[in-house]
Amino acid sequence: MRLVTTTRVRDGQPRPFYEIRNAASDDVAEVFIYEQIGESFWGDGVGAKKFAADLRAITAPRIDLHLNSPGGSVFDGQAIHNALVRHPAAVTVFIDGLAASIASVIALAGERIIMASNALFMIHDPSGGVWGTSDDMMKMAEVLDKIKDTIVGQYAERTGQAAADLATAMSEETWYTAQEALDAGFIDEIGVEASATAAFDLSRFGYRHVPDNLTAAPAAPTVPGQGGAPGPATGGAPDSPADTWIPGLGFVNF
Repeated sequence: MRLVTTTRVRDGQPRPFYEIRNAASDDVAEVFIYEQIGESFWGDGVGAKKFAADLRAITAPRIDLHLNSPGGSVFDGQAIHNALVRHPAAVTVFIDGLAASIASVIALAGERIIMASNALFMIHDPSGGVWGTSDDMMKMAEVLDKIKDTIVGQYAERTGQAAADLATAMSEETWYTAQEALDAGFIDEIGVEASATAAFDLSRFGYRHVPDNLTAAPAAPTVPGQGGAPGPATGGAPDSPADTWIPGLGFVNF
């Protein structure tokens, strides 16, 4: 299997967004997603189109997906999730630092999900923006409700929880420790403490209840085994998360 590394250079620093590489043998492919989901205005982030194309090139019977992401574009995230589910390999997801927002949905693509003991998992309502009339804004509200219903269904299928309870947890922006995520049914196993930490500037994503230990904004982490220190996550407009623009409607992120 070929090595695939997607990087861009910004401010003179290499920015690794995801990496696909051989593990100990050709029987396992390691995939690292250590960035926001969806390409931003600046060209940062993990775009679904190229990721899915690179994923199709994997012939190994097993994929170990390492995840550390604050979320981003709901549609890119769903496309990445679906590409992983459709792949013939057995997928194991390792949550190394943070699986927040749409990254929590990507995590559900794993046949088995292992979360580091010091990692965090977060679910919340999708958000969006629109410029236009009251009718335009009501259409946006309908789209957001449909997106939420879809994601609630995905969470419910994985966890066995009641849809109403999950909808409430999303509305409240719920952050789970590894033990809480295990108890809630989102993950299958708690792994050892990982060196990858949730090192993103989460203030840019509009989250309301970020745990105190994540309010600082160190530089975003690099993919293990790569040099360089990428800058903080940025988004579809300066200082905003990745967005998906819907022509005639507005943008949606999650």
